[in-house]
Amino acid sequence: MITTLAYWDHELFFLINRGLSNAFFDLILPWVREAKIWLPLYLFFLYLIIRLKKKKSWLWIAALVLAVGASDSIASGIFKPGFERPRPCHHQNLQQEVILRKHDGNCGGKYGFVSSHAANHFAIALFICLLFGCSRRSWTSWALFIWAGLIAFAQVYVGVHFPGDVLVGALIGLLMAYIFFRFALFVENSYLR
Repeated sequence: MITTLAYWDHELFFLINRGLSNAFFDLILPWVREAKIWLPLYLFFLYLIIRLKKKKSWLWIAALVLAVGASDSIASGIFKPGFERPRPCHHQNLQQEVILRKHDGNCGGKYGFVSSHAANHFAIALFICLLFGCSRRSWTSWALFIWAGLIAFAQVYVGVHFPGDVLVGALIGLLMAYIFFRFALFVENSYLR
């Protein structure tokens, strides 16, 4: 079963990395995965939290930082060294076929399972969504998850992660966001009335 999953993960990777190759994606997606590009958006999220929660904003900002920090730590500190699964651009049987599209040409650390980018951005997306009231009919809810999904997709397109890396990373981020959101809600309702 593991062999079959790895096979499909590799096939889907090459479908995205090579099969969807085009000049527009080549121009845009390497930038989409760069965290510094999103700094104004991160600051806007902080502004919204401060505006909504006022004196209690410190709690919600701390919970968001903890959710992202936990996602990143689990992805980079537990999964990557625990599974030691090479990134596509470091995989000895595949690296010659991978199109690496990062601006600096650097593949990144040796191991890629799971994607910290996906974990962190899905944690931000769900946390903000929960804080401001997720709704299936709300365009902002959709926009948050499309944003996180686009960053995860870009990780595969540029050649630094397999689809399974970003999928599991996204799940970790969602779980951490939910846990820290519920914790902050408990603290606010129990101690900060």
